[in-house]
Amino acid sequence: MSLEEGVQRQAKFSIVMTGLTSFTIGFVLFLFFLIFRGRVAYVFTENEEVALAFANMSPFLAVSVLLNSIQPVLSGVAIGAGLQSIVAYVNLTAYYLVGIPVGAVLGFVFVMEVKLEAGSWNEVRVLETLSQMEQGKRVLLPIVPDNDEGVWIGMLFGTFVQTVVLIIMTCKTNWDEQVIIARNRVNRWTVKDGNEPDHTT
Repeated sequence: MSLEEGVQRQAKFSIVMTGLTSFTIGFVLFLFFLIFRGRVAYVFTENEEVALAFANMSPFLAVSVLLNSIQPVLSGVAIGAGLQSIVAYVNLTAYYLVGIPVGAVLGFVFVMEVKLEAGSWNEVRVLETLSQMEQGKRVLLPIVPDNDEGVWIGMLFGTFVQTVVLIIMTCKTNWDEQVIIARNRVNRWTVKDGNEPDHTT
């Protein structure tokens, strides 16, 4: 709406305020998940193992919330400026050429896993299983992935790259030019003096 009205300063102000508001909310949630990482899970479960796993994954969740508090805003700004195709290429590159390969390498080659206070997730489950077997109990052998941390890091890195690229795009956008482009688009579809809009220009 700001661009259609030809007020580029208002457009910049709207972008800044929307970005700051979203980032502030994301930062509050970022701190929340870091500070109360050991308590949040108990709202949904009483299982200490699940709560411990959630507590150790909370830093990744916190960073994810922080990045995704600003990335959708910047993406919307770029799309609103008519850069849909560029945003699509940025998304494909950030996730499929950066995020997924990095996550795959860290998770499956370097086998980066989330560490629990008493060792890795598998170490805890194996010790519990051995203890139950010694007591004569019938148990199912646990199969737990060892690559969760690497996959998370890859996903977050892809989002980070996407956010940085969108920030650069937003800062380098010529908003005076965008005002002219938006005004021409509006004028092309505006009906004046009862005439049909001219769609040929």
